[in-house]
Parts: sequence; C-alpha cells; structure tokens
Amino acid sequence: MPTVGRIAAPAAATEHALEFPLAPVELGLPHGLPPAGSRTGQLAVVRETASTRGLSLELEARGGSVHELPWRVHGVTPQAAGGEIANGKLRVRFPAGEGMTRTTVKIAW
Repeated sequence: MPTVGRIAAPAAATEHALEFPLAPVELGLPHGLPPAGSRTGQLAVVRETASTRGLSLELEARGGSVHELPWRVHGVTPQAAGGEIANGKLRVRFPAGEGMTRTTVKIAW
C-alpha cells in the first residue's frame, strides 16, 4: 500500500564530478637536456602575448631548424600565421642564419 503524505529523500550521490575550464588552445614545448658541453640550441619562448581570441609567440631556435609543437584544441578552430598546422602539431620553421634566429607565430581562434 502506498504511503501518503511522505516524500522519499533522494538517494545519496555515488559519483561526483569536478570540471575545470580549459584554455581554447594548449601548446606543448619539447624539452630535454642537450649533450654535455654542447652549445645552446633548443627552442625557447622569448615573448608571449595572450588575448581572449588568440596567442602570439616570439620563438628562438637555431637558424634553419624546424620544430613541431604538440597542441590540444578545445572547442575552437585555430589558424596559425608564421607556422603550419599538421597532424595535431604546430610546425614552426626558423629562418636560415648563423646561430640563433627568431620568428613570430600568431594563433587565432
């Protein structure tokens, strides 16, 4: 026989979730130690400027080198100037030259 006048308490939650907002674009930089005694030649971020709709990076690396930076994209369609998007990576080509050279990559979404 149904109970009249009583409301059953909701069951306790067995699962909980915590959500963090993600940046529209996450860019990774390769890292590791160079061989002992070698000259500096790794990719470096010299300057970074971020806005709500984009990111500008001034990068430095050996002249003529090519670097592929892994990235994750969350709900936007990015476009890159100064680099090319291919296979889930941002490919950056540095101008030919002696020693370290700089280039700027602008990513908009």
